[in-house]
Amino acid sequence: MEIDVSLPSSLNTSTHPDSGHWNPPPMDRVKVNFDACFDPTRLHSISGIFIKNSEGKLLAACTIPNLYVMNPEMVEALACDQALILSLELGLKRIEVEGDTLVVISKVVNPVINRSTLGTVYSNILEKRRNFDFLNFSHVYRINNNAAHVLVRVGKQNPQVSVWFEEAPQPVEETVMRDKG
Repeated sequence: MEIDVSLPSSLNTSTHPDSGHWNPPPMDRVKVNFDACFDPTRLHSISGIFIKNSEGKLLAACTIPNLYVMNPEMVEALACDQALILSLELGLKRIEVEGDTLVVISKVVNPVINRSTLGTVYSNILEKRRNFDFLNFSHVYRINNNAAHVLVRVGKQNPQVSVWFEEAPQPVEETVMRDKG
């Protein structure tokens, strides 16, 4: 198995984001983007995941509500784990995973022992890594993860597990088309 990781050269994500256009993976891979939102008063979150091929064609999109999440980092780490689960369930073995939360991508790329509840989520992610032939984790700026962000907003309006194949709700479809440039 190949594992590749890429992080921006600067950890300051507030300067010089990319163009806002989606960058396709190589022909033999798919790109999996994830995002999440957190309601700290109710300890709920919504994960949004979408998968596109190298031509930018939407293969799948998914929203997942989560209960009893403790903090924003846990919310994003859970979304990353759910992105891997969806990929495995679809039989995808060569994937590039993108998320806009640097702390999560950094901890997946450079794992350390963490015995907290959050450490369990990271352990689950690391365990799944061996199920892929190729796995790349990359941090992207929010502007480059816009379709996943829009998908999360759709999930907030209808907080239940929803899965779409080769399509997505209209606001997401429109964002995907704009992101293609």
